[in-house]
Amino acid sequence: MELCSIASGSSGNCIYAGTESSHLMIDAGISGKRIEAGLNSIGLKTAEMQALLVTHEHSDHISGLGVVARKYGIPIYATAETIEAVKGISSVGKVDETLFHPIEAGVEFQIGDITVEPVSISHDAVNPVAYIMKQSDKKMAVIMSLHELDLAQKVSDTIACVRGDRIDRVGTPEEIFAGNYVQELYGVADQSFDPVTGQIFLCTGHEKAVVSRDFSAENCSGKNFGCGKKNPDPVSPQFFVIGGAGSGIPVYNRLWRENIPFAAGILQENDVEYKAAVALASEVVSEKAFYPVGQDKVREAKRLIDSCKKCICAVEEFGPLNEANRELAEYARRIGKTGKNI
Repeated sequence: MELCSIASGSSGNCIYAGTESSHLMIDAGISGKRIEAGLNSIGLKTAEMQALLVTHEHSDHISGLGVVARKYGIPIYATAETIEAVKGISSVGKVDETLFHPIEAGVEFQIGDITVEPVSISHDAVNPVAYIMKQSDKKMAVIMSLHELDLAQKVSDTIACVRGDRIDRVGTPEEIFAGNYVQELYGVADQSFDPVTGQIFLCTGHEKAVVSRDFSAENCSGKNFGCGKKNPDPVSPQFFVIGGAGSGIPVYNRLWRENIPFAAGILQENDVEYKAAVALASEVVSEKAFYPVGQDKVREAKRLIDSCKKCICAVEEFGPLNEANRELAEYARRIGKTGKNI
């Protein structure tokens, strides 16, 4: 199998993958003219593409989809939710309904001599996927989002990193994730990337500490969560999240996406979610690894709870070595600020 980057980056993404007899495109986030030029450079034409695999509906992944679909009649494969989202984007234009083929994460399908397996990923899109392509004993995974570096680390024997329209580096996960190469490639700060887990955070909580002046914690459930106009003025944390052992990460991610600044604690510095908290929270109350939580940390956490509008407890069960956080949860409940849900 062959892989060629036609374009990669926030200005547009398009990847070619194929064999001698089967030719696929992953995403079409650039103009049809650029796609054709890129394919011509490797001796191929857009008309030879047998499928367009779409990872998600963001414009830098689908801006050229309508053009190539109408001109060449290329079948389009994406999750049902992504297809509906694409249909609703006016800039894509009218696309023949028969070209759309809904796929499901974990359910393989065949394009020529290539078996394609969609893999569910986490991204701010309706139902995004990455694609693993298999031919005989060869496998290739194409992940078109920097949010999924941890997936690349888990499933890959070899990783090819794309910079613009070229392969910039190839190596094992251990080689790629060593040093500061990933930080430099994506232009992120060291504290925004955890090389152990492959997690990457687009900015820190301090950089994203913005919230609407008229934000109300009482109106934060369901689709009203965090609604209101975003204001660029930095403010104090609005929520305090009690987490640990990974329980707080979904809450951190949602608050971060909604531009709601929050504090987190009390976390041991070797906790699996500590790096995520440091990257995304405005403030983190932490204790050194393998040290008992000191009362000074408890007092600091209570001070933050007092100043926040709500405390979210993501922990389902407190163990005997987590009494400090149990105390925090009970304290938040007594003063009427606790809740398990956002």
